[in-house]
Amino acid sequence: MSIWIFDRGMVLAAGLALAACVPASEMGFLTSTTPQSDTALRAVVMGDGAIALTAPPGYCIDAGSLKPGFALISRCDTLGAAGRNANVPLALITATVVTQQAGTPAPRAADLVSVLDSAQVIQAKDQKGVALVQSRGETGLQGFSDTHWRGAFLVNDVMVGMALYAPADSSASGPRGASILNALATQTKSNTANRRLSEPTPVSSNTN
Repeated sequence: MSIWIFDRGMVLAAGLALAACVPASEMGFLTSTTPQSDTALRAVVMGDGAIALTAPPGYCIDAGSLKPGFALISRCDTLGAAGRNANVPLALITATVVTQQAGTPAPRAADLVSVLDSAQVIQAKDQKGVALVQSRGETGLQGFSDTHWRGAFLVNDVMVGMALYAPADSSASGPRGASILNALATQTKSNTANRRLSEPTPVSSNTN
């Protein structure tokens, strides 16, 4: 098991760097009218089995994106799970998972701000153990808003870093984005606490 000694700057900077390095080829499903993956997951066990990363309602984990400690999440219909979008806005979410030492404190919004250019920060807030920052800056993603959300939360001594990017016309770049990341944290904590999952949970492409 790989355990990182908690250093807020190190962990959060690493998470932001990973999010920024997602190949554009892996984001094509956001604008494609043809599903690019036939396997959309509602949840997947990560962090050496310590947590059940669970997508927010209406969103799914792209099984093809999974790497140790990393996952891409998008609206379910863009991943081939027809009828599962639940009228949620189009968005791309990255999640990075890093194991921490026992007793590591929950992250704070101020920690995220400390690894960002303060001139880019629009707002920062802490909500029930979830640190959130809305910032503005170049994403390198054509057609996406330059306003996006970053977040982090801790569950079972595993730090989950989140970033949410949305097209320019999506409400997810505004207040809705914070709600989506909060839902990701809430669903993950709930499934982890209830030990509901032992393997990836798929979403059928024919589910309505």
